[in-house]
Amino acid sequence: QADLMGAQILAGAGYDPMAMANFFEQLREMQGRDPSSIERFFSSHPAPADRSQHVQRETQMLQVRERPPVGDFGRIQSRLKSLPKAPSMGDLAQGQSPSGSPSGAPPDAPRDPVQVSIERPSARLTTYEPGGRLFRVRHPSNWEVRESGDGLSVTLAPKGGVVSSGNQEHIVFGALVSPYDPGEGSAASDGVFRDRSALAQTTNQLIAGILRNNPYLAPVRGSEGRTRIDGRSGLRVRLEGRSPVTSLQETVELHSVGLTDRRILYLLLIAPERDLDLVELAFHNIQDTLRILSR
Repeated sequence: QADLMGAQILAGAGYDPMAMANFFEQLREMQGRDPSSIERFFSSHPAPADRSQHVQRETQMLQVRERPPVGDFGRIQSRLKSLPKAPSMGDLAQGQSPSGSPSGAPPDAPRDPVQVSIERPSARLTTYEPGGRLFRVRHPSNWEVRESGDGLSVTLAPKGGVVSSGNQEHIVFGALVSPYDPGEGSAASDGVFRDRSALAQTTNQLIAGILRNNPYLAPVRGSEGRTRIDGRSGLRVRLEGRSPVTSLQETVELHSVGLTDRRILYLLLIAPERDLDLVELAFHNIQDTLRILSR
C-alpha cells in the first residue's frame, strides 16, 4: 500500500513513478551481489518478490502531471552538468588531466593496507616538458613520468610510488603539476585563504574539490602562506590525513600560482609523513626548477 501511494504521490508531483520500480530492481541486483550491504535496509523495508511489478502496474493507470521547474532549477541543473568531473587518484596516476582534485580515496579501500617502498631519489635530474608546452620541470632521473592525454599535466613518481588498490592506481609518493580552470561562475571566496584575490578564490575552489574527493584529508592550521614558482608569488598550504590505501599519515603540499585572471598552475607534493625526509630534496628540486613557458 505504501508503494502504491508513493507512486501516486510521485505522479501527482510531476515525477515518473517508474523510477521507483527501477529503484527496487537496482536494490535487488545489489542484494544479489552483496547481501550484507543493504541487509539493514531490508530489515525495516521488506521486499516481496513482486514489489516492482505492483508499482509498474499502478504506473500504467496513472497520469503524470508535468509541472514546470521551480525557480532557477533548470539553470542550476545546466550549470552542474557543465562542470568537469573531478578525477580519482587512479585518473591522475594514469596521467589523465585533472579538473579539480589531486587524488581520490577509493570507496572500496582494502582492509589490509598496501605496503609502500621506494628507492632513494636520484641526485641526477632530468628535464621534462609536457606536450602542451605550458611548463618545464626537472625531476630525479629514476622517477617515472605520466603525462595526461591533453599534454597539459604530468605526474612524477618513483617506482613503487603509484600502487594498485581497489581496482585503481593511487599516488602515494610523487608530484603532480597541472593547470586548473574553475570554469564559468564565481570561484570560492570562503576557505583556507581569506583574501579576495582571484588566485586565493580559485585556489580555495581547488582545495574544496580536493577535500570533497579525499575526505580523510584536512588543511593543517597555520600552514597556509606564500610561495614562489618561477619567480612568481603564489600560495601554499599543507593537507594531512591517514590514507585509506596505506593506513599511513599522508602529507599533501599544495602550491599555486596565477596564469591568467582565474586560471592557475598548481603543484602537489604527496608522500607519507614518515618518509618526508627521503623525498624532501626531490620535492625541493621539482619546485625550484618548475618553469612556466606560457600563460
